[in-house]
Amino acid sequence: MTDLDRHAVLRQRVLVARLRGREQVQRVDELVADKSLVELGVALRDVDEVEDHPALGAQDQIEIAQSDVEIDDATLPPRALAKSRMAATVTFHQSDFTGQKATISVRNGDKLLASRNVTLAGDGESQSEALLLNAGDAGAKALTFSLASLPGETNAADNTVTRLVNVQADKRRILYLEGEPR
Repeated sequence: MTDLDRHAVLRQRVLVARLRGREQVQRVDELVADKSLVELGVALRDVDEVEDHPALGAQDQIEIAQSDVEIDDATLPPRALAKSRMAATVTFHQSDFTGQKATISVRNGDKLLASRNVTLAGDGESQSEALLLNAGDAGAKALTFSLASLPGETNAADNTVTRLVNVQADKRRILYLEGEPR
């Protein structure tokens, strides 16, 4: 099974006939015992939920949860001044790694701009962490935000996102106001 196939199985729901009302739970056992899923290390405990939806008719869905950390988004200003500091926020969630430590890093090519160790929140909870980084010299930059892979993680492909920022060489223009006119 290729990495692409493995990613497709881990990221999709699987349709199973006549699971409505959990009347035939043995069907879940058969599904999990499927050879391709066994190769992925899927066990019965990995079945996250059984969904009973009228639009599916005689078929219901089960979702197979895997040990994973995934970056949902990284936000930062679209523009920054050269040699200034800018704030970025990384939002992510995880499954099966509650309380463990992970490292968030921001890179511009091979150059490390910022790094931070975080403690992972509860399973499925969205977690946001703020980072401060130097904008550097003027020019367009592709910043790569990543979470280091954890031991036992089944899909490291979703641990990285790239965002663009335009660093401008403009001079800082500051208007200073006092409380009283002179």
